Amino acid sequence: MAALMLVAAVITFFSIDRSRTASTPPSGTSQSSGVSTRVSTPRAARINTQENSRPAVRGDAGIVILPNAGMLAGRLNAPDATVRDDIEVVQLVIESYRRANGGINPAGGLNEEIMDALRGDNLKHLAAFPPNHAGVDAQGRLLDRWGSPYFFHPVSGKLIEIRSAGPDRKLWTDDDVQPGETGK
Repeated sequence: MAALMLVAAVITFFSIDRSRTASTPPSGTSQSSGVSTRVSTPRAARINTQENSRPAVRGDAGIVILPNAGMLAGRLNAPDATVRDDIEVVQLVIESYRRANGGINPAGGLNEEIMDALRGDNLKHLAAFPPNHAGVDAQGRLLDRWGSPYFFHPVSGKLIEIRSAGPDRKLWTDDDVQPGETGK
């Protein structure tokens, strides 16, 4: 439910009057109860979206920072979370970006290309991920909790599959973790 509220807060922000400045909070915004998403996470659900919902702000080089997505990214690799929680957070960050970007995934296929787009290197200069996040290595790749780059597979313009190599740090082995799996 809280993840649903987060998505509703992001959607509400993008439906505000665009004549406002980026630093002026919208007044009278409400959350939509008809919004649904196929991704939810207990870790992301702990974020109070009403309290933290605020308009995006312009950062360096004119990049528009999506605050709710940035807060979610801060939960990656948290000590009290699991790798499944982390993957769900990444999915929610991508979903926030997708909603702000007219329903389109970040461009690219490689981890570093997708992360570049999520950090503001895109036509709209939207950033759904902080540029200095500890989970991003020097090559710009998003790392799982074992220090291995996530594998992203863009299935379509609106769907990206995400895979962690798991504790053995090797892709395509039995301990790999993908969203929705049980028993691992």
